Amino acid sequence: MQQYDVEDTQYDVDGIPSENPSQALSIVSLVLGALSLPIGCCCGQVFLNVPLSIAAIVTGIVGIKKAKAGTGGGHGIALAGTILGAFTLIVITGFYTLYYIFGIGAGLFQYINESSPGL
Repeated sequence: MQQYDVEDTQYDVDGIPSENPSQALSIVSLVLGALSLPIGCCCGQVFLNVPLSIAAIVTGIVGIKKAKAGTGGGHGIALAGTILGAFTLIVITGFYTLYYIFGIGAGLFQYINESSPGL
């Protein structure tokens, strides 16, 4: 009968030692990346979008490193979460930055022109 070290072994539901590494960071990365996209697009919450995207990128990179080292699983899931987080961070944050620069700036310029007719 084979002896298992209790501290280093993960167990399945049946109590049988599992050989599969944990995919927790990979799943967290995918969930955060998937949440950051609709929150940035539909809700317009830039202040929630940026932390979620950064967290998705960081947990995805750590998940990829763990999968390559063999101590974690879900390389593809972590990669998908990292890509979603980076895409959302770049596109949505870039869109809102341009909107605030040109949208509010254009409205302010129009207000100044309308309020001072002598200029």
